[in-house]
Amino acid sequence: MLVQAGAGLFALWCSHPAESESRARLSALTASLDAMRNIQASFGAQVQEWKNIHLRDRDPTLSARHRAGFQAAAGQVQTELGRASRTHDLAAGPTPVVQGAHAALLERYGQVIANADLTTLAGQAAADVAIRGADRALQVKFDELADALAEAHRNEATQAAEAAERRYGELRLILFICAGLGLLATVSLLTIALRRP
Repeated sequence: MLVQAGAGLFALWCSHPAESESRARLSALTASLDAMRNIQASFGAQVQEWKNIHLRDRDPTLSARHRAGFQAAAGQVQTELGRASRTHDLAAGPTPVVQGAHAALLERYGQVIANADLTTLAGQAAADVAIRGADRALQVKFDELADALAEAHRNEATQAAEAAERRYGELRLILFICAGLGLLATVSLLTIALRRP
């Protein structure tokens, strides 16, 4: 019984580090995926606020509100990208490049806002030509990063489940072997004890 209990505890002790490491990787990937979804949402808000600026800049109240919303959404994208590049291994490679592309896009938006008179239809048309489609490539890149993270998360979850199943099978086998050896030892000892006069 002591051997069986010891073997079971040893098997559990051996499986714990691998399980903890798998949980940590899955947790990091979950955080990365959540960050990328936040980035996508903030970028969508940024694009929408640009459209609002483009269409409603004639009204000073609406202009101030939409410009503030644009800056807030753009700042959130930059903050989340910075956090992702510092903390998430999988995102660290492409994230600085995407962060630079986003900063360049913000500069382009700033130039259009500075040079176009959005209070006139001609100014709106010129701004539209200057910026049309500029955000699409970045949106595609964000979607690709999110898809890659989602795929990595699915793969890690699948591997973790398969590893847990393997560990369970190994532990069960060890316990069966120990139980069989314990039963054999018990029968042997009883046989010896019963044969003694």
